[in-house]
Amino acid sequence: MLPDLFLPMRSPAKRIRAILALAALVLSAAPAMAQVNWRMTTEYPQNNISGIGLTSFADRVAARTNGFVTVANAFDNELKINSSEMPRAAADGRIAGGDAFAAMEGKRGDITEAACRAIPVTATCGARGVFEQPETVFVRDRPVFVESESRKIGDRQLPEVLLEAMRGSDCVSLELPAPERIRLLRDEYRHYEQGPERLCQQLSCLTALHGHTRVERWKALAQGASWDALVSCLLQEHYDPVYRRSIGNNYRRIDQAVCLPINSADGSDFEQAARQLAQIP
Repeated sequence: MLPDLFLPMRSPAKRIRAILALAALVLSAAPAMAQVNWRMTTEYPQNNISGIGLTSFADRVAARTNGFVTVANAFDNELKINSSEMPRAAADGRIAGGDAFAAMEGKRGDITEAACRAIPVTATCGARGVFEQPETVFVRDRPVFVESESRKIGDRQLPEVLLEAMRGSDCVSLELPAPERIRLLRDEYRHYEQGPERLCQQLSCLTALHGHTRVERWKALAQGASWDALVSCLLQEHYDPVYRRSIGNNYRRIDQAVCLPINSADGSDFEQAARQLAQIP
């Protein structure tokens, strides 16, 4: 959970979360005349960031292949395939891939092991020649935007040269109103609302940092299904202070960051913010 998403500019890496979630897709040979359909699944809703990413991915694949490959996305666990079941479903051919909760796959995200990002679930799909003429990903005179990250992302470690380039880059601060942050995070972590006992177990990990009294107050909010209040407390009392310290210590140009307000967590507002971001010199 990030207090605001600080995005260093002009970094030699392009991090788009939904693309990372699907970047491991493997292509193999198939009959050239057969049209290919990729069935993708996710437990995220369509208007969530991950859902928007999957929609954009589908549009991009169709455009790049002139309709030869189509992607059919199933949101909100429409296919009844949970994140933990996605690898087997991909191996069985029921889906081509999916966007899974990281925590459900046993990947440690932040200090509470929450699903801080989606991870890939992939299968081999027949699509010979899909990207025979790939477009240029990096253009030297075009800024590349990356999310501020720590040295490790789950169980992956960033190359030192990339990390240093990120930390020395110009920054942009994306600012979302508190109620919208709460709504966005509840969508992102809603599996915890379906099993608050697991969340309480993870909150216990913060006792040494915050003390028994505060953590027990957080647990009571979870057990009472006071989700807005719980997310607000966690943001104000844990995540925001932690991330502000980390950003301040590691990103050397954060004091000169350009602020970009976003009105809501709706997809249309994110798209508008992306267009504005692209215009920043």
